[in-house]
Amino acid sequence: MEKGSRFGEATRYTVRFLICYFEGIIADVISIHTLSKALAKFPKFSKLYMVQGQIHQSQKDYALARASFAAGLKACPKEVTLWVPASKLEEADGKSIKARALLEKARLVNPANDAILWAEAVGRKLKLCWRGACRNVQRLGSCGPCRYEQSLGLRGSHNQWTR
Repeated sequence: MEKGSRFGEATRYTVRFLICYFEGIIADVISIHTLSKALAKFPKFSKLYMVQGQIHQSQKDYALARASFAAGLKACPKEVTLWVPASKLEEADGKSIKARALLEKARLVNPANDAILWAEAVGRKLKLCWRGACRNVQRLGSCGPCRYEQSLGLRGSHNQWTR
């Protein structure tokens, strides 16, 4: 790698920032400011958008997190590493339909990574189905809180819908 290459500089800059962030040396406000400066310098570096969105998400500021991911998806639409966290944000915000729609859009934009995105979408669908089954069992009162094994939840759900 040559001394002045932009990619090498971006990687060093990001690695230093991530080390500081994960060790808790700098506060979120400073890290957001640092990320904004880094994004101005390296607008096609997708991991910066991802980290910025995740910081906003950890602060429960879903609107800013959504804006960070949207800007990243606009700048780097071929990056699967942005589509998946953006979808997880929508699910965390209670918008599971929008989360699935984002994954479907990602599959259309990234046909080469279709298998990864499909597996992510199926995993989300199974999680939603399992939550629904647990709610149905709790409504019946057959197994109390949702801490029992999966087969009990599915059996209770099946019993409700076959009545």
